[in-house]
Amino acid sequence: MKQSSHSGASLPENDHAGIVADDARPSLWKTTDYGPWLVADTSGTLGASMAGFAIPLIVLAVTGSAAQASLVSAVQSCVSAATNIPGGLLQDRCDRRMLLLIWSATGVLLFGGAGLLGRMGWLGVAGLMVLAILLGLRSGLLGNTSNAMLRGVVPDRELARAMSLNSARDAVINLASDPISGMLMHMGNTVPLLSGAVMNVISMIGAWRIRRYWKVGDDDGNGDGGDGGRHGGPSGSTVRKEMEIGWRVAFSGMEWLFRWPFQRCVIIASMAFNGSINALLLITQMQVTRQTGSTFVAAMVGTIGSVGMLIGAAAAAGIIDRLRGGIIICLSFWLMAVGSFGVALMPNVWGKGLLLFVGLLMLPAGNAVAGGYLSILVSKGNQGRLGAAQTLCGMGAYALLTAAGGVMMDRFGYTTAALALAGIMGIAALIVSSNGVLRSIPKPDAWQGHIERCGLQRF
Repeated sequence: MKQSSHSGASLPENDHAGIVADDARPSLWKTTDYGPWLVADTSGTLGASMAGFAIPLIVLAVTGSAAQASLVSAVQSCVSAATNIPGGLLQDRCDRRMLLLIWSATGVLLFGGAGLLGRMGWLGVAGLMVLAILLGLRSGLLGNTSNAMLRGVVPDRELARAMSLNSARDAVINLASDPISGMLMHMGNTVPLLSGAVMNVISMIGAWRIRRYWKVGDDDGNGDGGDGGRHGGPSGSTVRKEMEIGWRVAFSGMEWLFRWPFQRCVIIASMAFNGSINALLLITQMQVTRQTGSTFVAAMVGTIGSVGMLIGAAAAAGIIDRLRGGIIICLSFWLMAVGSFGVALMPNVWGKGLLLFVGLLMLPAGNAVAGGYLSILVSKGNQGRLGAAQTLCGMGAYALLTAAGGVMMDRFGYTTAALALAGIMGIAALIVSSNGVLRSIPKPDAWQGHIERCGLQRF
């Protein structure tokens, strides 16, 4: 959830997105550089997703060992997590367009180089491990750059709409990337890597075309130059002093999330909710595999849920325009919480898929409102550290709840484990519904006034 210091429903000035406040609704495509941003982000994400699917399978083909394939993936995740916080600081201190270009260029070099080595038969397990480490570094230090850049590309009033479009894009990538990568592997194990390099070339072209965006040193609309301001944000002089204490500054996003009641409520509920959803999906797919003996059927159950996400993402912009933000967030939590109890108790495989489909319909709109509102609370110059803190919290919750779900499934059975995860989602929904500030979040054009009335702390 994210905003700035103007009040009322009028569109705040956003010089860096080329927008001036008026009564007409701006176009994300004509009056901002959201289009080139979307091309850069989508191409790079698709390339990374296709390569991410292929790398463990390449390791498996080279070594014949599932353990070594899992180890390579685990090493990449660990390196990414370890460098995520310093990456957020890097994204707030450097020109984000330049970092986005570097992210794309390193993707071309790493995926293209590994693909060529593989075609020549020189890519062994040691080389794949090095590739995983370098990709982990790339992901941790640069992977969140485009997300940190978004609020400086689109006006605040349109942030939730842009995030809903991003959700639709993500759902398409989730549905398409693995099958595409699988088909490409029939042409050769390293073809997805070479395809990832091509996608990153497209990403570089998109990043190069971005011209209207917030830069370090620009006023971000709060009058603080993007690194502090009122309501708890550090002043410019404080920032200069804290530059000497790198780790304190790097973790300032995490400190802000857990220091203030509203932000703490949001992040704790989000960690519990999203971690439980992913854990439930995983153990459900494992249960369906045991029940049917078919990994294809298990994958289809997850795909049905992804279709629900895609439809919900396509409808999200309209929902955000028609319903108050607080209602959307509460509905998204409760619909999935109730649906998850049904998934746990439903004996029929396709019934589980249908309940996932329904439960996930409102999630893209809820995520767009929550993510947009929280971003608006954070100055443009601090978006990298906010994203790093959210990513680290999300990764931790996913790892913990997935491990707990697997242990419970082994010891007490699928139904008990799934009900426990559904119960955690229900608790998260109760936390969200009991927060008066969150329940009263209005439509996006009135977020500024709502933040001022509630006296929320900015970062």
